[in-house]
Amino acid sequence: MKVTTEWFNQCRFAEEISALFRAGRGDWAPPREIDALEPNADMQVTVVTDGDRMIGFGVHYEAPQWHCEFLYLLYVKPEARRQGIGSLIVSRCAEIARQKGHTSVKLGTMPTNDRMHALMARAGATQFAIYYQLSA
Repeated sequence: MKVTTEWFNQCRFAEEISALFRAGRGDWAPPREIDALEPNADMQVTVVTDGDRMIGFGVHYEAPQWHCEFLYLLYVKPEARRQGIGSLIVSRCAEIARQKGHTSVKLGTMPTNDRMHALMARAGATQFAIYYQLSA
């Protein structure tokens, strides 16, 4: 396995990542209010590959207002799960945060996303906020 981080708009897997985001993939889905994840120069993507095949990725960006790297999206293909790939991506995000002078990686997830809660607990993360949604 190989782990690389690059600007999203320069990533050779950008189209595949965007397509996965749009499609959902059955066991996960992007937030309903977001229709597309288009490659741009403000986001970085950490990609885990097995040979020429992408098996997991994390899309993240610097959030200076929160003094952190914000992990926007993390996905590991079903056939590659339970192999530590999510942990590799989270660790790389933490390394990037440190390089930028930040002390944390932040992310949001659904209360029902047990796999992400377990991954972040194993990484030593603590819950720091609760988000609410009010329908208008």
